[in-house]
Amino acid sequence: MKNGKVFLLLNGETPVKTPELNDYEIICATDGAYHFLKEKGITPDFISGFPVALIQIIGLIALMNSLKIATLSSGAVFGAVFSAGIWLIVDLQMVSTTTFVSYSYVGLDAVLSAIMGAIGGGLVAWSLKKFA
Repeated sequence: MKNGKVFLLLNGETPVKTPELNDYEIICATDGAYHFLKEKGITPDFISGFPVALIQIIGLIALMNSLKIATLSSGAVFGAVFSAGIWLIVDLQMVSTTTFVSYSYVGLDAVLSAIMGAIGGGLVAWSLKKFA
């Protein structure tokens, strides 16, 4: 295992004191904080999050198809629970193993994940019914 220093910006909050970024091997930011990286001349890599989103949508489609969820409302409910559940598991694991994730972030991420999941679940259910 390679050891190194990581700098992480969360939730778009301005750091109280921005450290010298040259001291870090890995620099990360959540989607709301990337503009701080751009101010330092660092180009964010949005592609790295794509595989996670792809895995989540494929899982949602496969589950909804196998469970025969076909109405917009039931798809939205399932999508909200599915997405919030996945990200609660991830976020709570990060809270328990790191010091840089807060419970307020976990709550916000769960709500936003549920909203995005409801939209995605509704669209998947509509698509499965329309194109099946």
